[in-house]
Amino acid sequence: MLRFTKFIKQFLPNPKRELIVIEINTFIKIGHDQFMNFSAYHYDIKDVNNIEGSIHLNINRVILLKYNMCDYIDKLWANLVQGLEQIKNNNEFKTHFESQPIEIKLKPIGNDVLVSVNSNMKVEALINKKYFIKAMSEHALYFFNKLSGFNKIQENRYQSEIEQLERICL
Repeated sequence: MLRFTKFIKQFLPNPKRELIVIEINTFIKIGHDQFMNFSAYHYDIKDVNNIEGSIHLNINRVILLKYNMCDYIDKLWANLVQGLEQIKNNNEFKTHFESQPIEIKLKPIGNDVLVSVNSNMKVEALINKKYFIKAMSEHALYFFNKLSGFNKIQENRYQSEIEQLERICL
């Protein structure tokens, strides 16, 4: 397995003076059980309609999403962008991986959000909603902007996701 260590890691102070750590990393599948950090990926995408990859999400040392939870990564990120907008408006959100039985649920609770992932077992983490939206939006915006620059990707294919993320970040 090829794996690069560059990822977004944010240390966020909160009003309780606790340290909030959120790690977000996107991987693209390059072969059978082989993944590469998307930030280091500079090759052609073979099948632009089925871009396989994964997201690594770690909130306060709780690993919610792992690199081996593979799906169509652009579609998964697009779904998560919808979820960020929903929780920003204090609505609960739920989505599923397209290619395997994994559910992601985002549930606003006051100023926080409960992030749940249910695959073989349920894993949850509570994080400040504002910090979660900021970190996830920044990573998703980076992902879609970089993905839009690949030569086989149709121009403006991810424009609606980019515009939605820009609205969320306001």
